[in-house]
Amino acid sequence: MPGGNSGDEAIKHVGKRRVRISGRFFPNGASAVSATSNQGKAGWSVARTAQGVFTITLDRRYLKVFPIGGALQLSVAAARFLQWGDITATSSGHTLVLRVIDATAVAQDVAANANNSIGFDIEAVQDTVAG
Repeated sequence: MPGGNSGDEAIKHVGKRRVRISGRFFPNGASAVSATSNQGKAGWSVARTAQGVFTITLDRRYLKVFPIGGALQLSVAAARFLQWGDITATSSGHTLVLRVIDATAVAQDVAANANNSIGFDIEAVQDTVAG
């Protein structure tokens, strides 16, 4: 049943009501991410906060938020990996940090390219009702 802020649909799950938030954005090298190219469910935004570091901001505060997946698409083969960082509850939502690192764990920017993107899946618990 839809509800909540962005047409949320519950994930079938025994217990608490959960929603999945999936998205995809296109890094722009050392420049800011263009929000016009973001894809996926509404209710989030992303900003480049340092070299190879991106902060996803959810516009709604949930009881709990869990990262359940992430994918890095690169047009040219490179030793790059996607790593989740801090997940922080704020007064109005949550922030989640994603890092793109190389084989030595140094954060690396992703070049601007239509075939370079970062995708993510997050599961959020909406309430404390047990089922």
